[in-house]
Amino acid sequence: MHVEYSAAQGCPDALGFGEELRARAKVHFVGEKDATHGLVVRVMRVGKHFVGRLVVRDGTAEETERRVNGDTCAEVVSGLALVSAFAFGFTPTTERDDAQPPPDVTPADSASPAPAKDAAPEHVVPLPTAEVIDASTTAPPAPQKAWSLYAGTDAQLISDISPNLTFSSPVYFQIARSFGGKLGVAFRVRLSRSSSTDTATFTLTSGALDLCPVSYFTSPIRLDLCARVVGGVFSAVGVGVAPARTASRPWVSVGPVADLDLYMLGPIYTRFEVAMDVPLVRDRFFVEPNNTVFTAPVVGWTGALGVGATIW
Repeated sequence: MHVEYSAAQGCPDALGFGEELRARAKVHFVGEKDATHGLVVRVMRVGKHFVGRLVVRDGTAEETERRVNGDTCAEVVSGLALVSAFAFGFTPTTERDDAQPPPDVTPADSASPAPAKDAAPEHVVPLPTAEVIDASTTAPPAPQKAWSLYAGTDAQLISDISPNLTFSSPVYFQIARSFGGKLGVAFRVRLSRSSSTDTATFTLTSGALDLCPVSYFTSPIRLDLCARVVGGVFSAVGVGVAPARTASRPWVSVGPVADLDLYMLGPIYTRFEVAMDVPLVRDRFFVEPNNTVFTAPVVGWTGALGVGATIW
């Protein structure tokens, strides 16, 4: 019997799966090697969990597929061994029998050893000799989603739109493109309205576009390095002065952004963000006769803590 096995890093290797299969099924495979009978076993990590895929080839044109999910890789591998025993008509046990010898691991070009005459197994099944091949280094990686969509909201502090720190609660939608590994790119749209009152009430109604040429994901974190462009309307209304005038001006700023997402519960993540903001329009706001109230700084910063979710 031909067994092709690959698993995520840190999982039991091919010999470990073969040992689980022998211990669960309590069976000794004898006969000549025949690729028409066999198993294809794949174990992959999905977030904090593991998913096992089993394809059974029973010598006919049809193939049977089974899946096993679990919190640990060892748990999934053990379950796959149990399902494999059922698939070939054995009566498996849910308890390991470590007294059973481990299965022979025979290279593809080696002769199959003859079974010992004085060590009759519990079952003798006229199936080919078990050949376990570790395909971890040769099997293609499990397919990943090419596109993902995220949404969330932040609690944000902004330093450059009023004399004091300004609180904002933007919402955002993000689309990410994976290149089949841990790296990808992302594009994000943010909408916000910020207001702060001192000697005047300053309000920024804006939208932002983030282009993230670096989007790195390794469970349970994702790191995005982005460039942000903010555009909107910046208005000011005098407070405690007469006459109280209103002025509205365009707002444009650019700057780098770094986001760190930490997945804690399934698709839900916590986001930490820091950004630099360089206003391209730096108007001076004053009250008559010529008392300056606020001028946008050359460089500002923002910091945010938020929550979001992977939609698909």
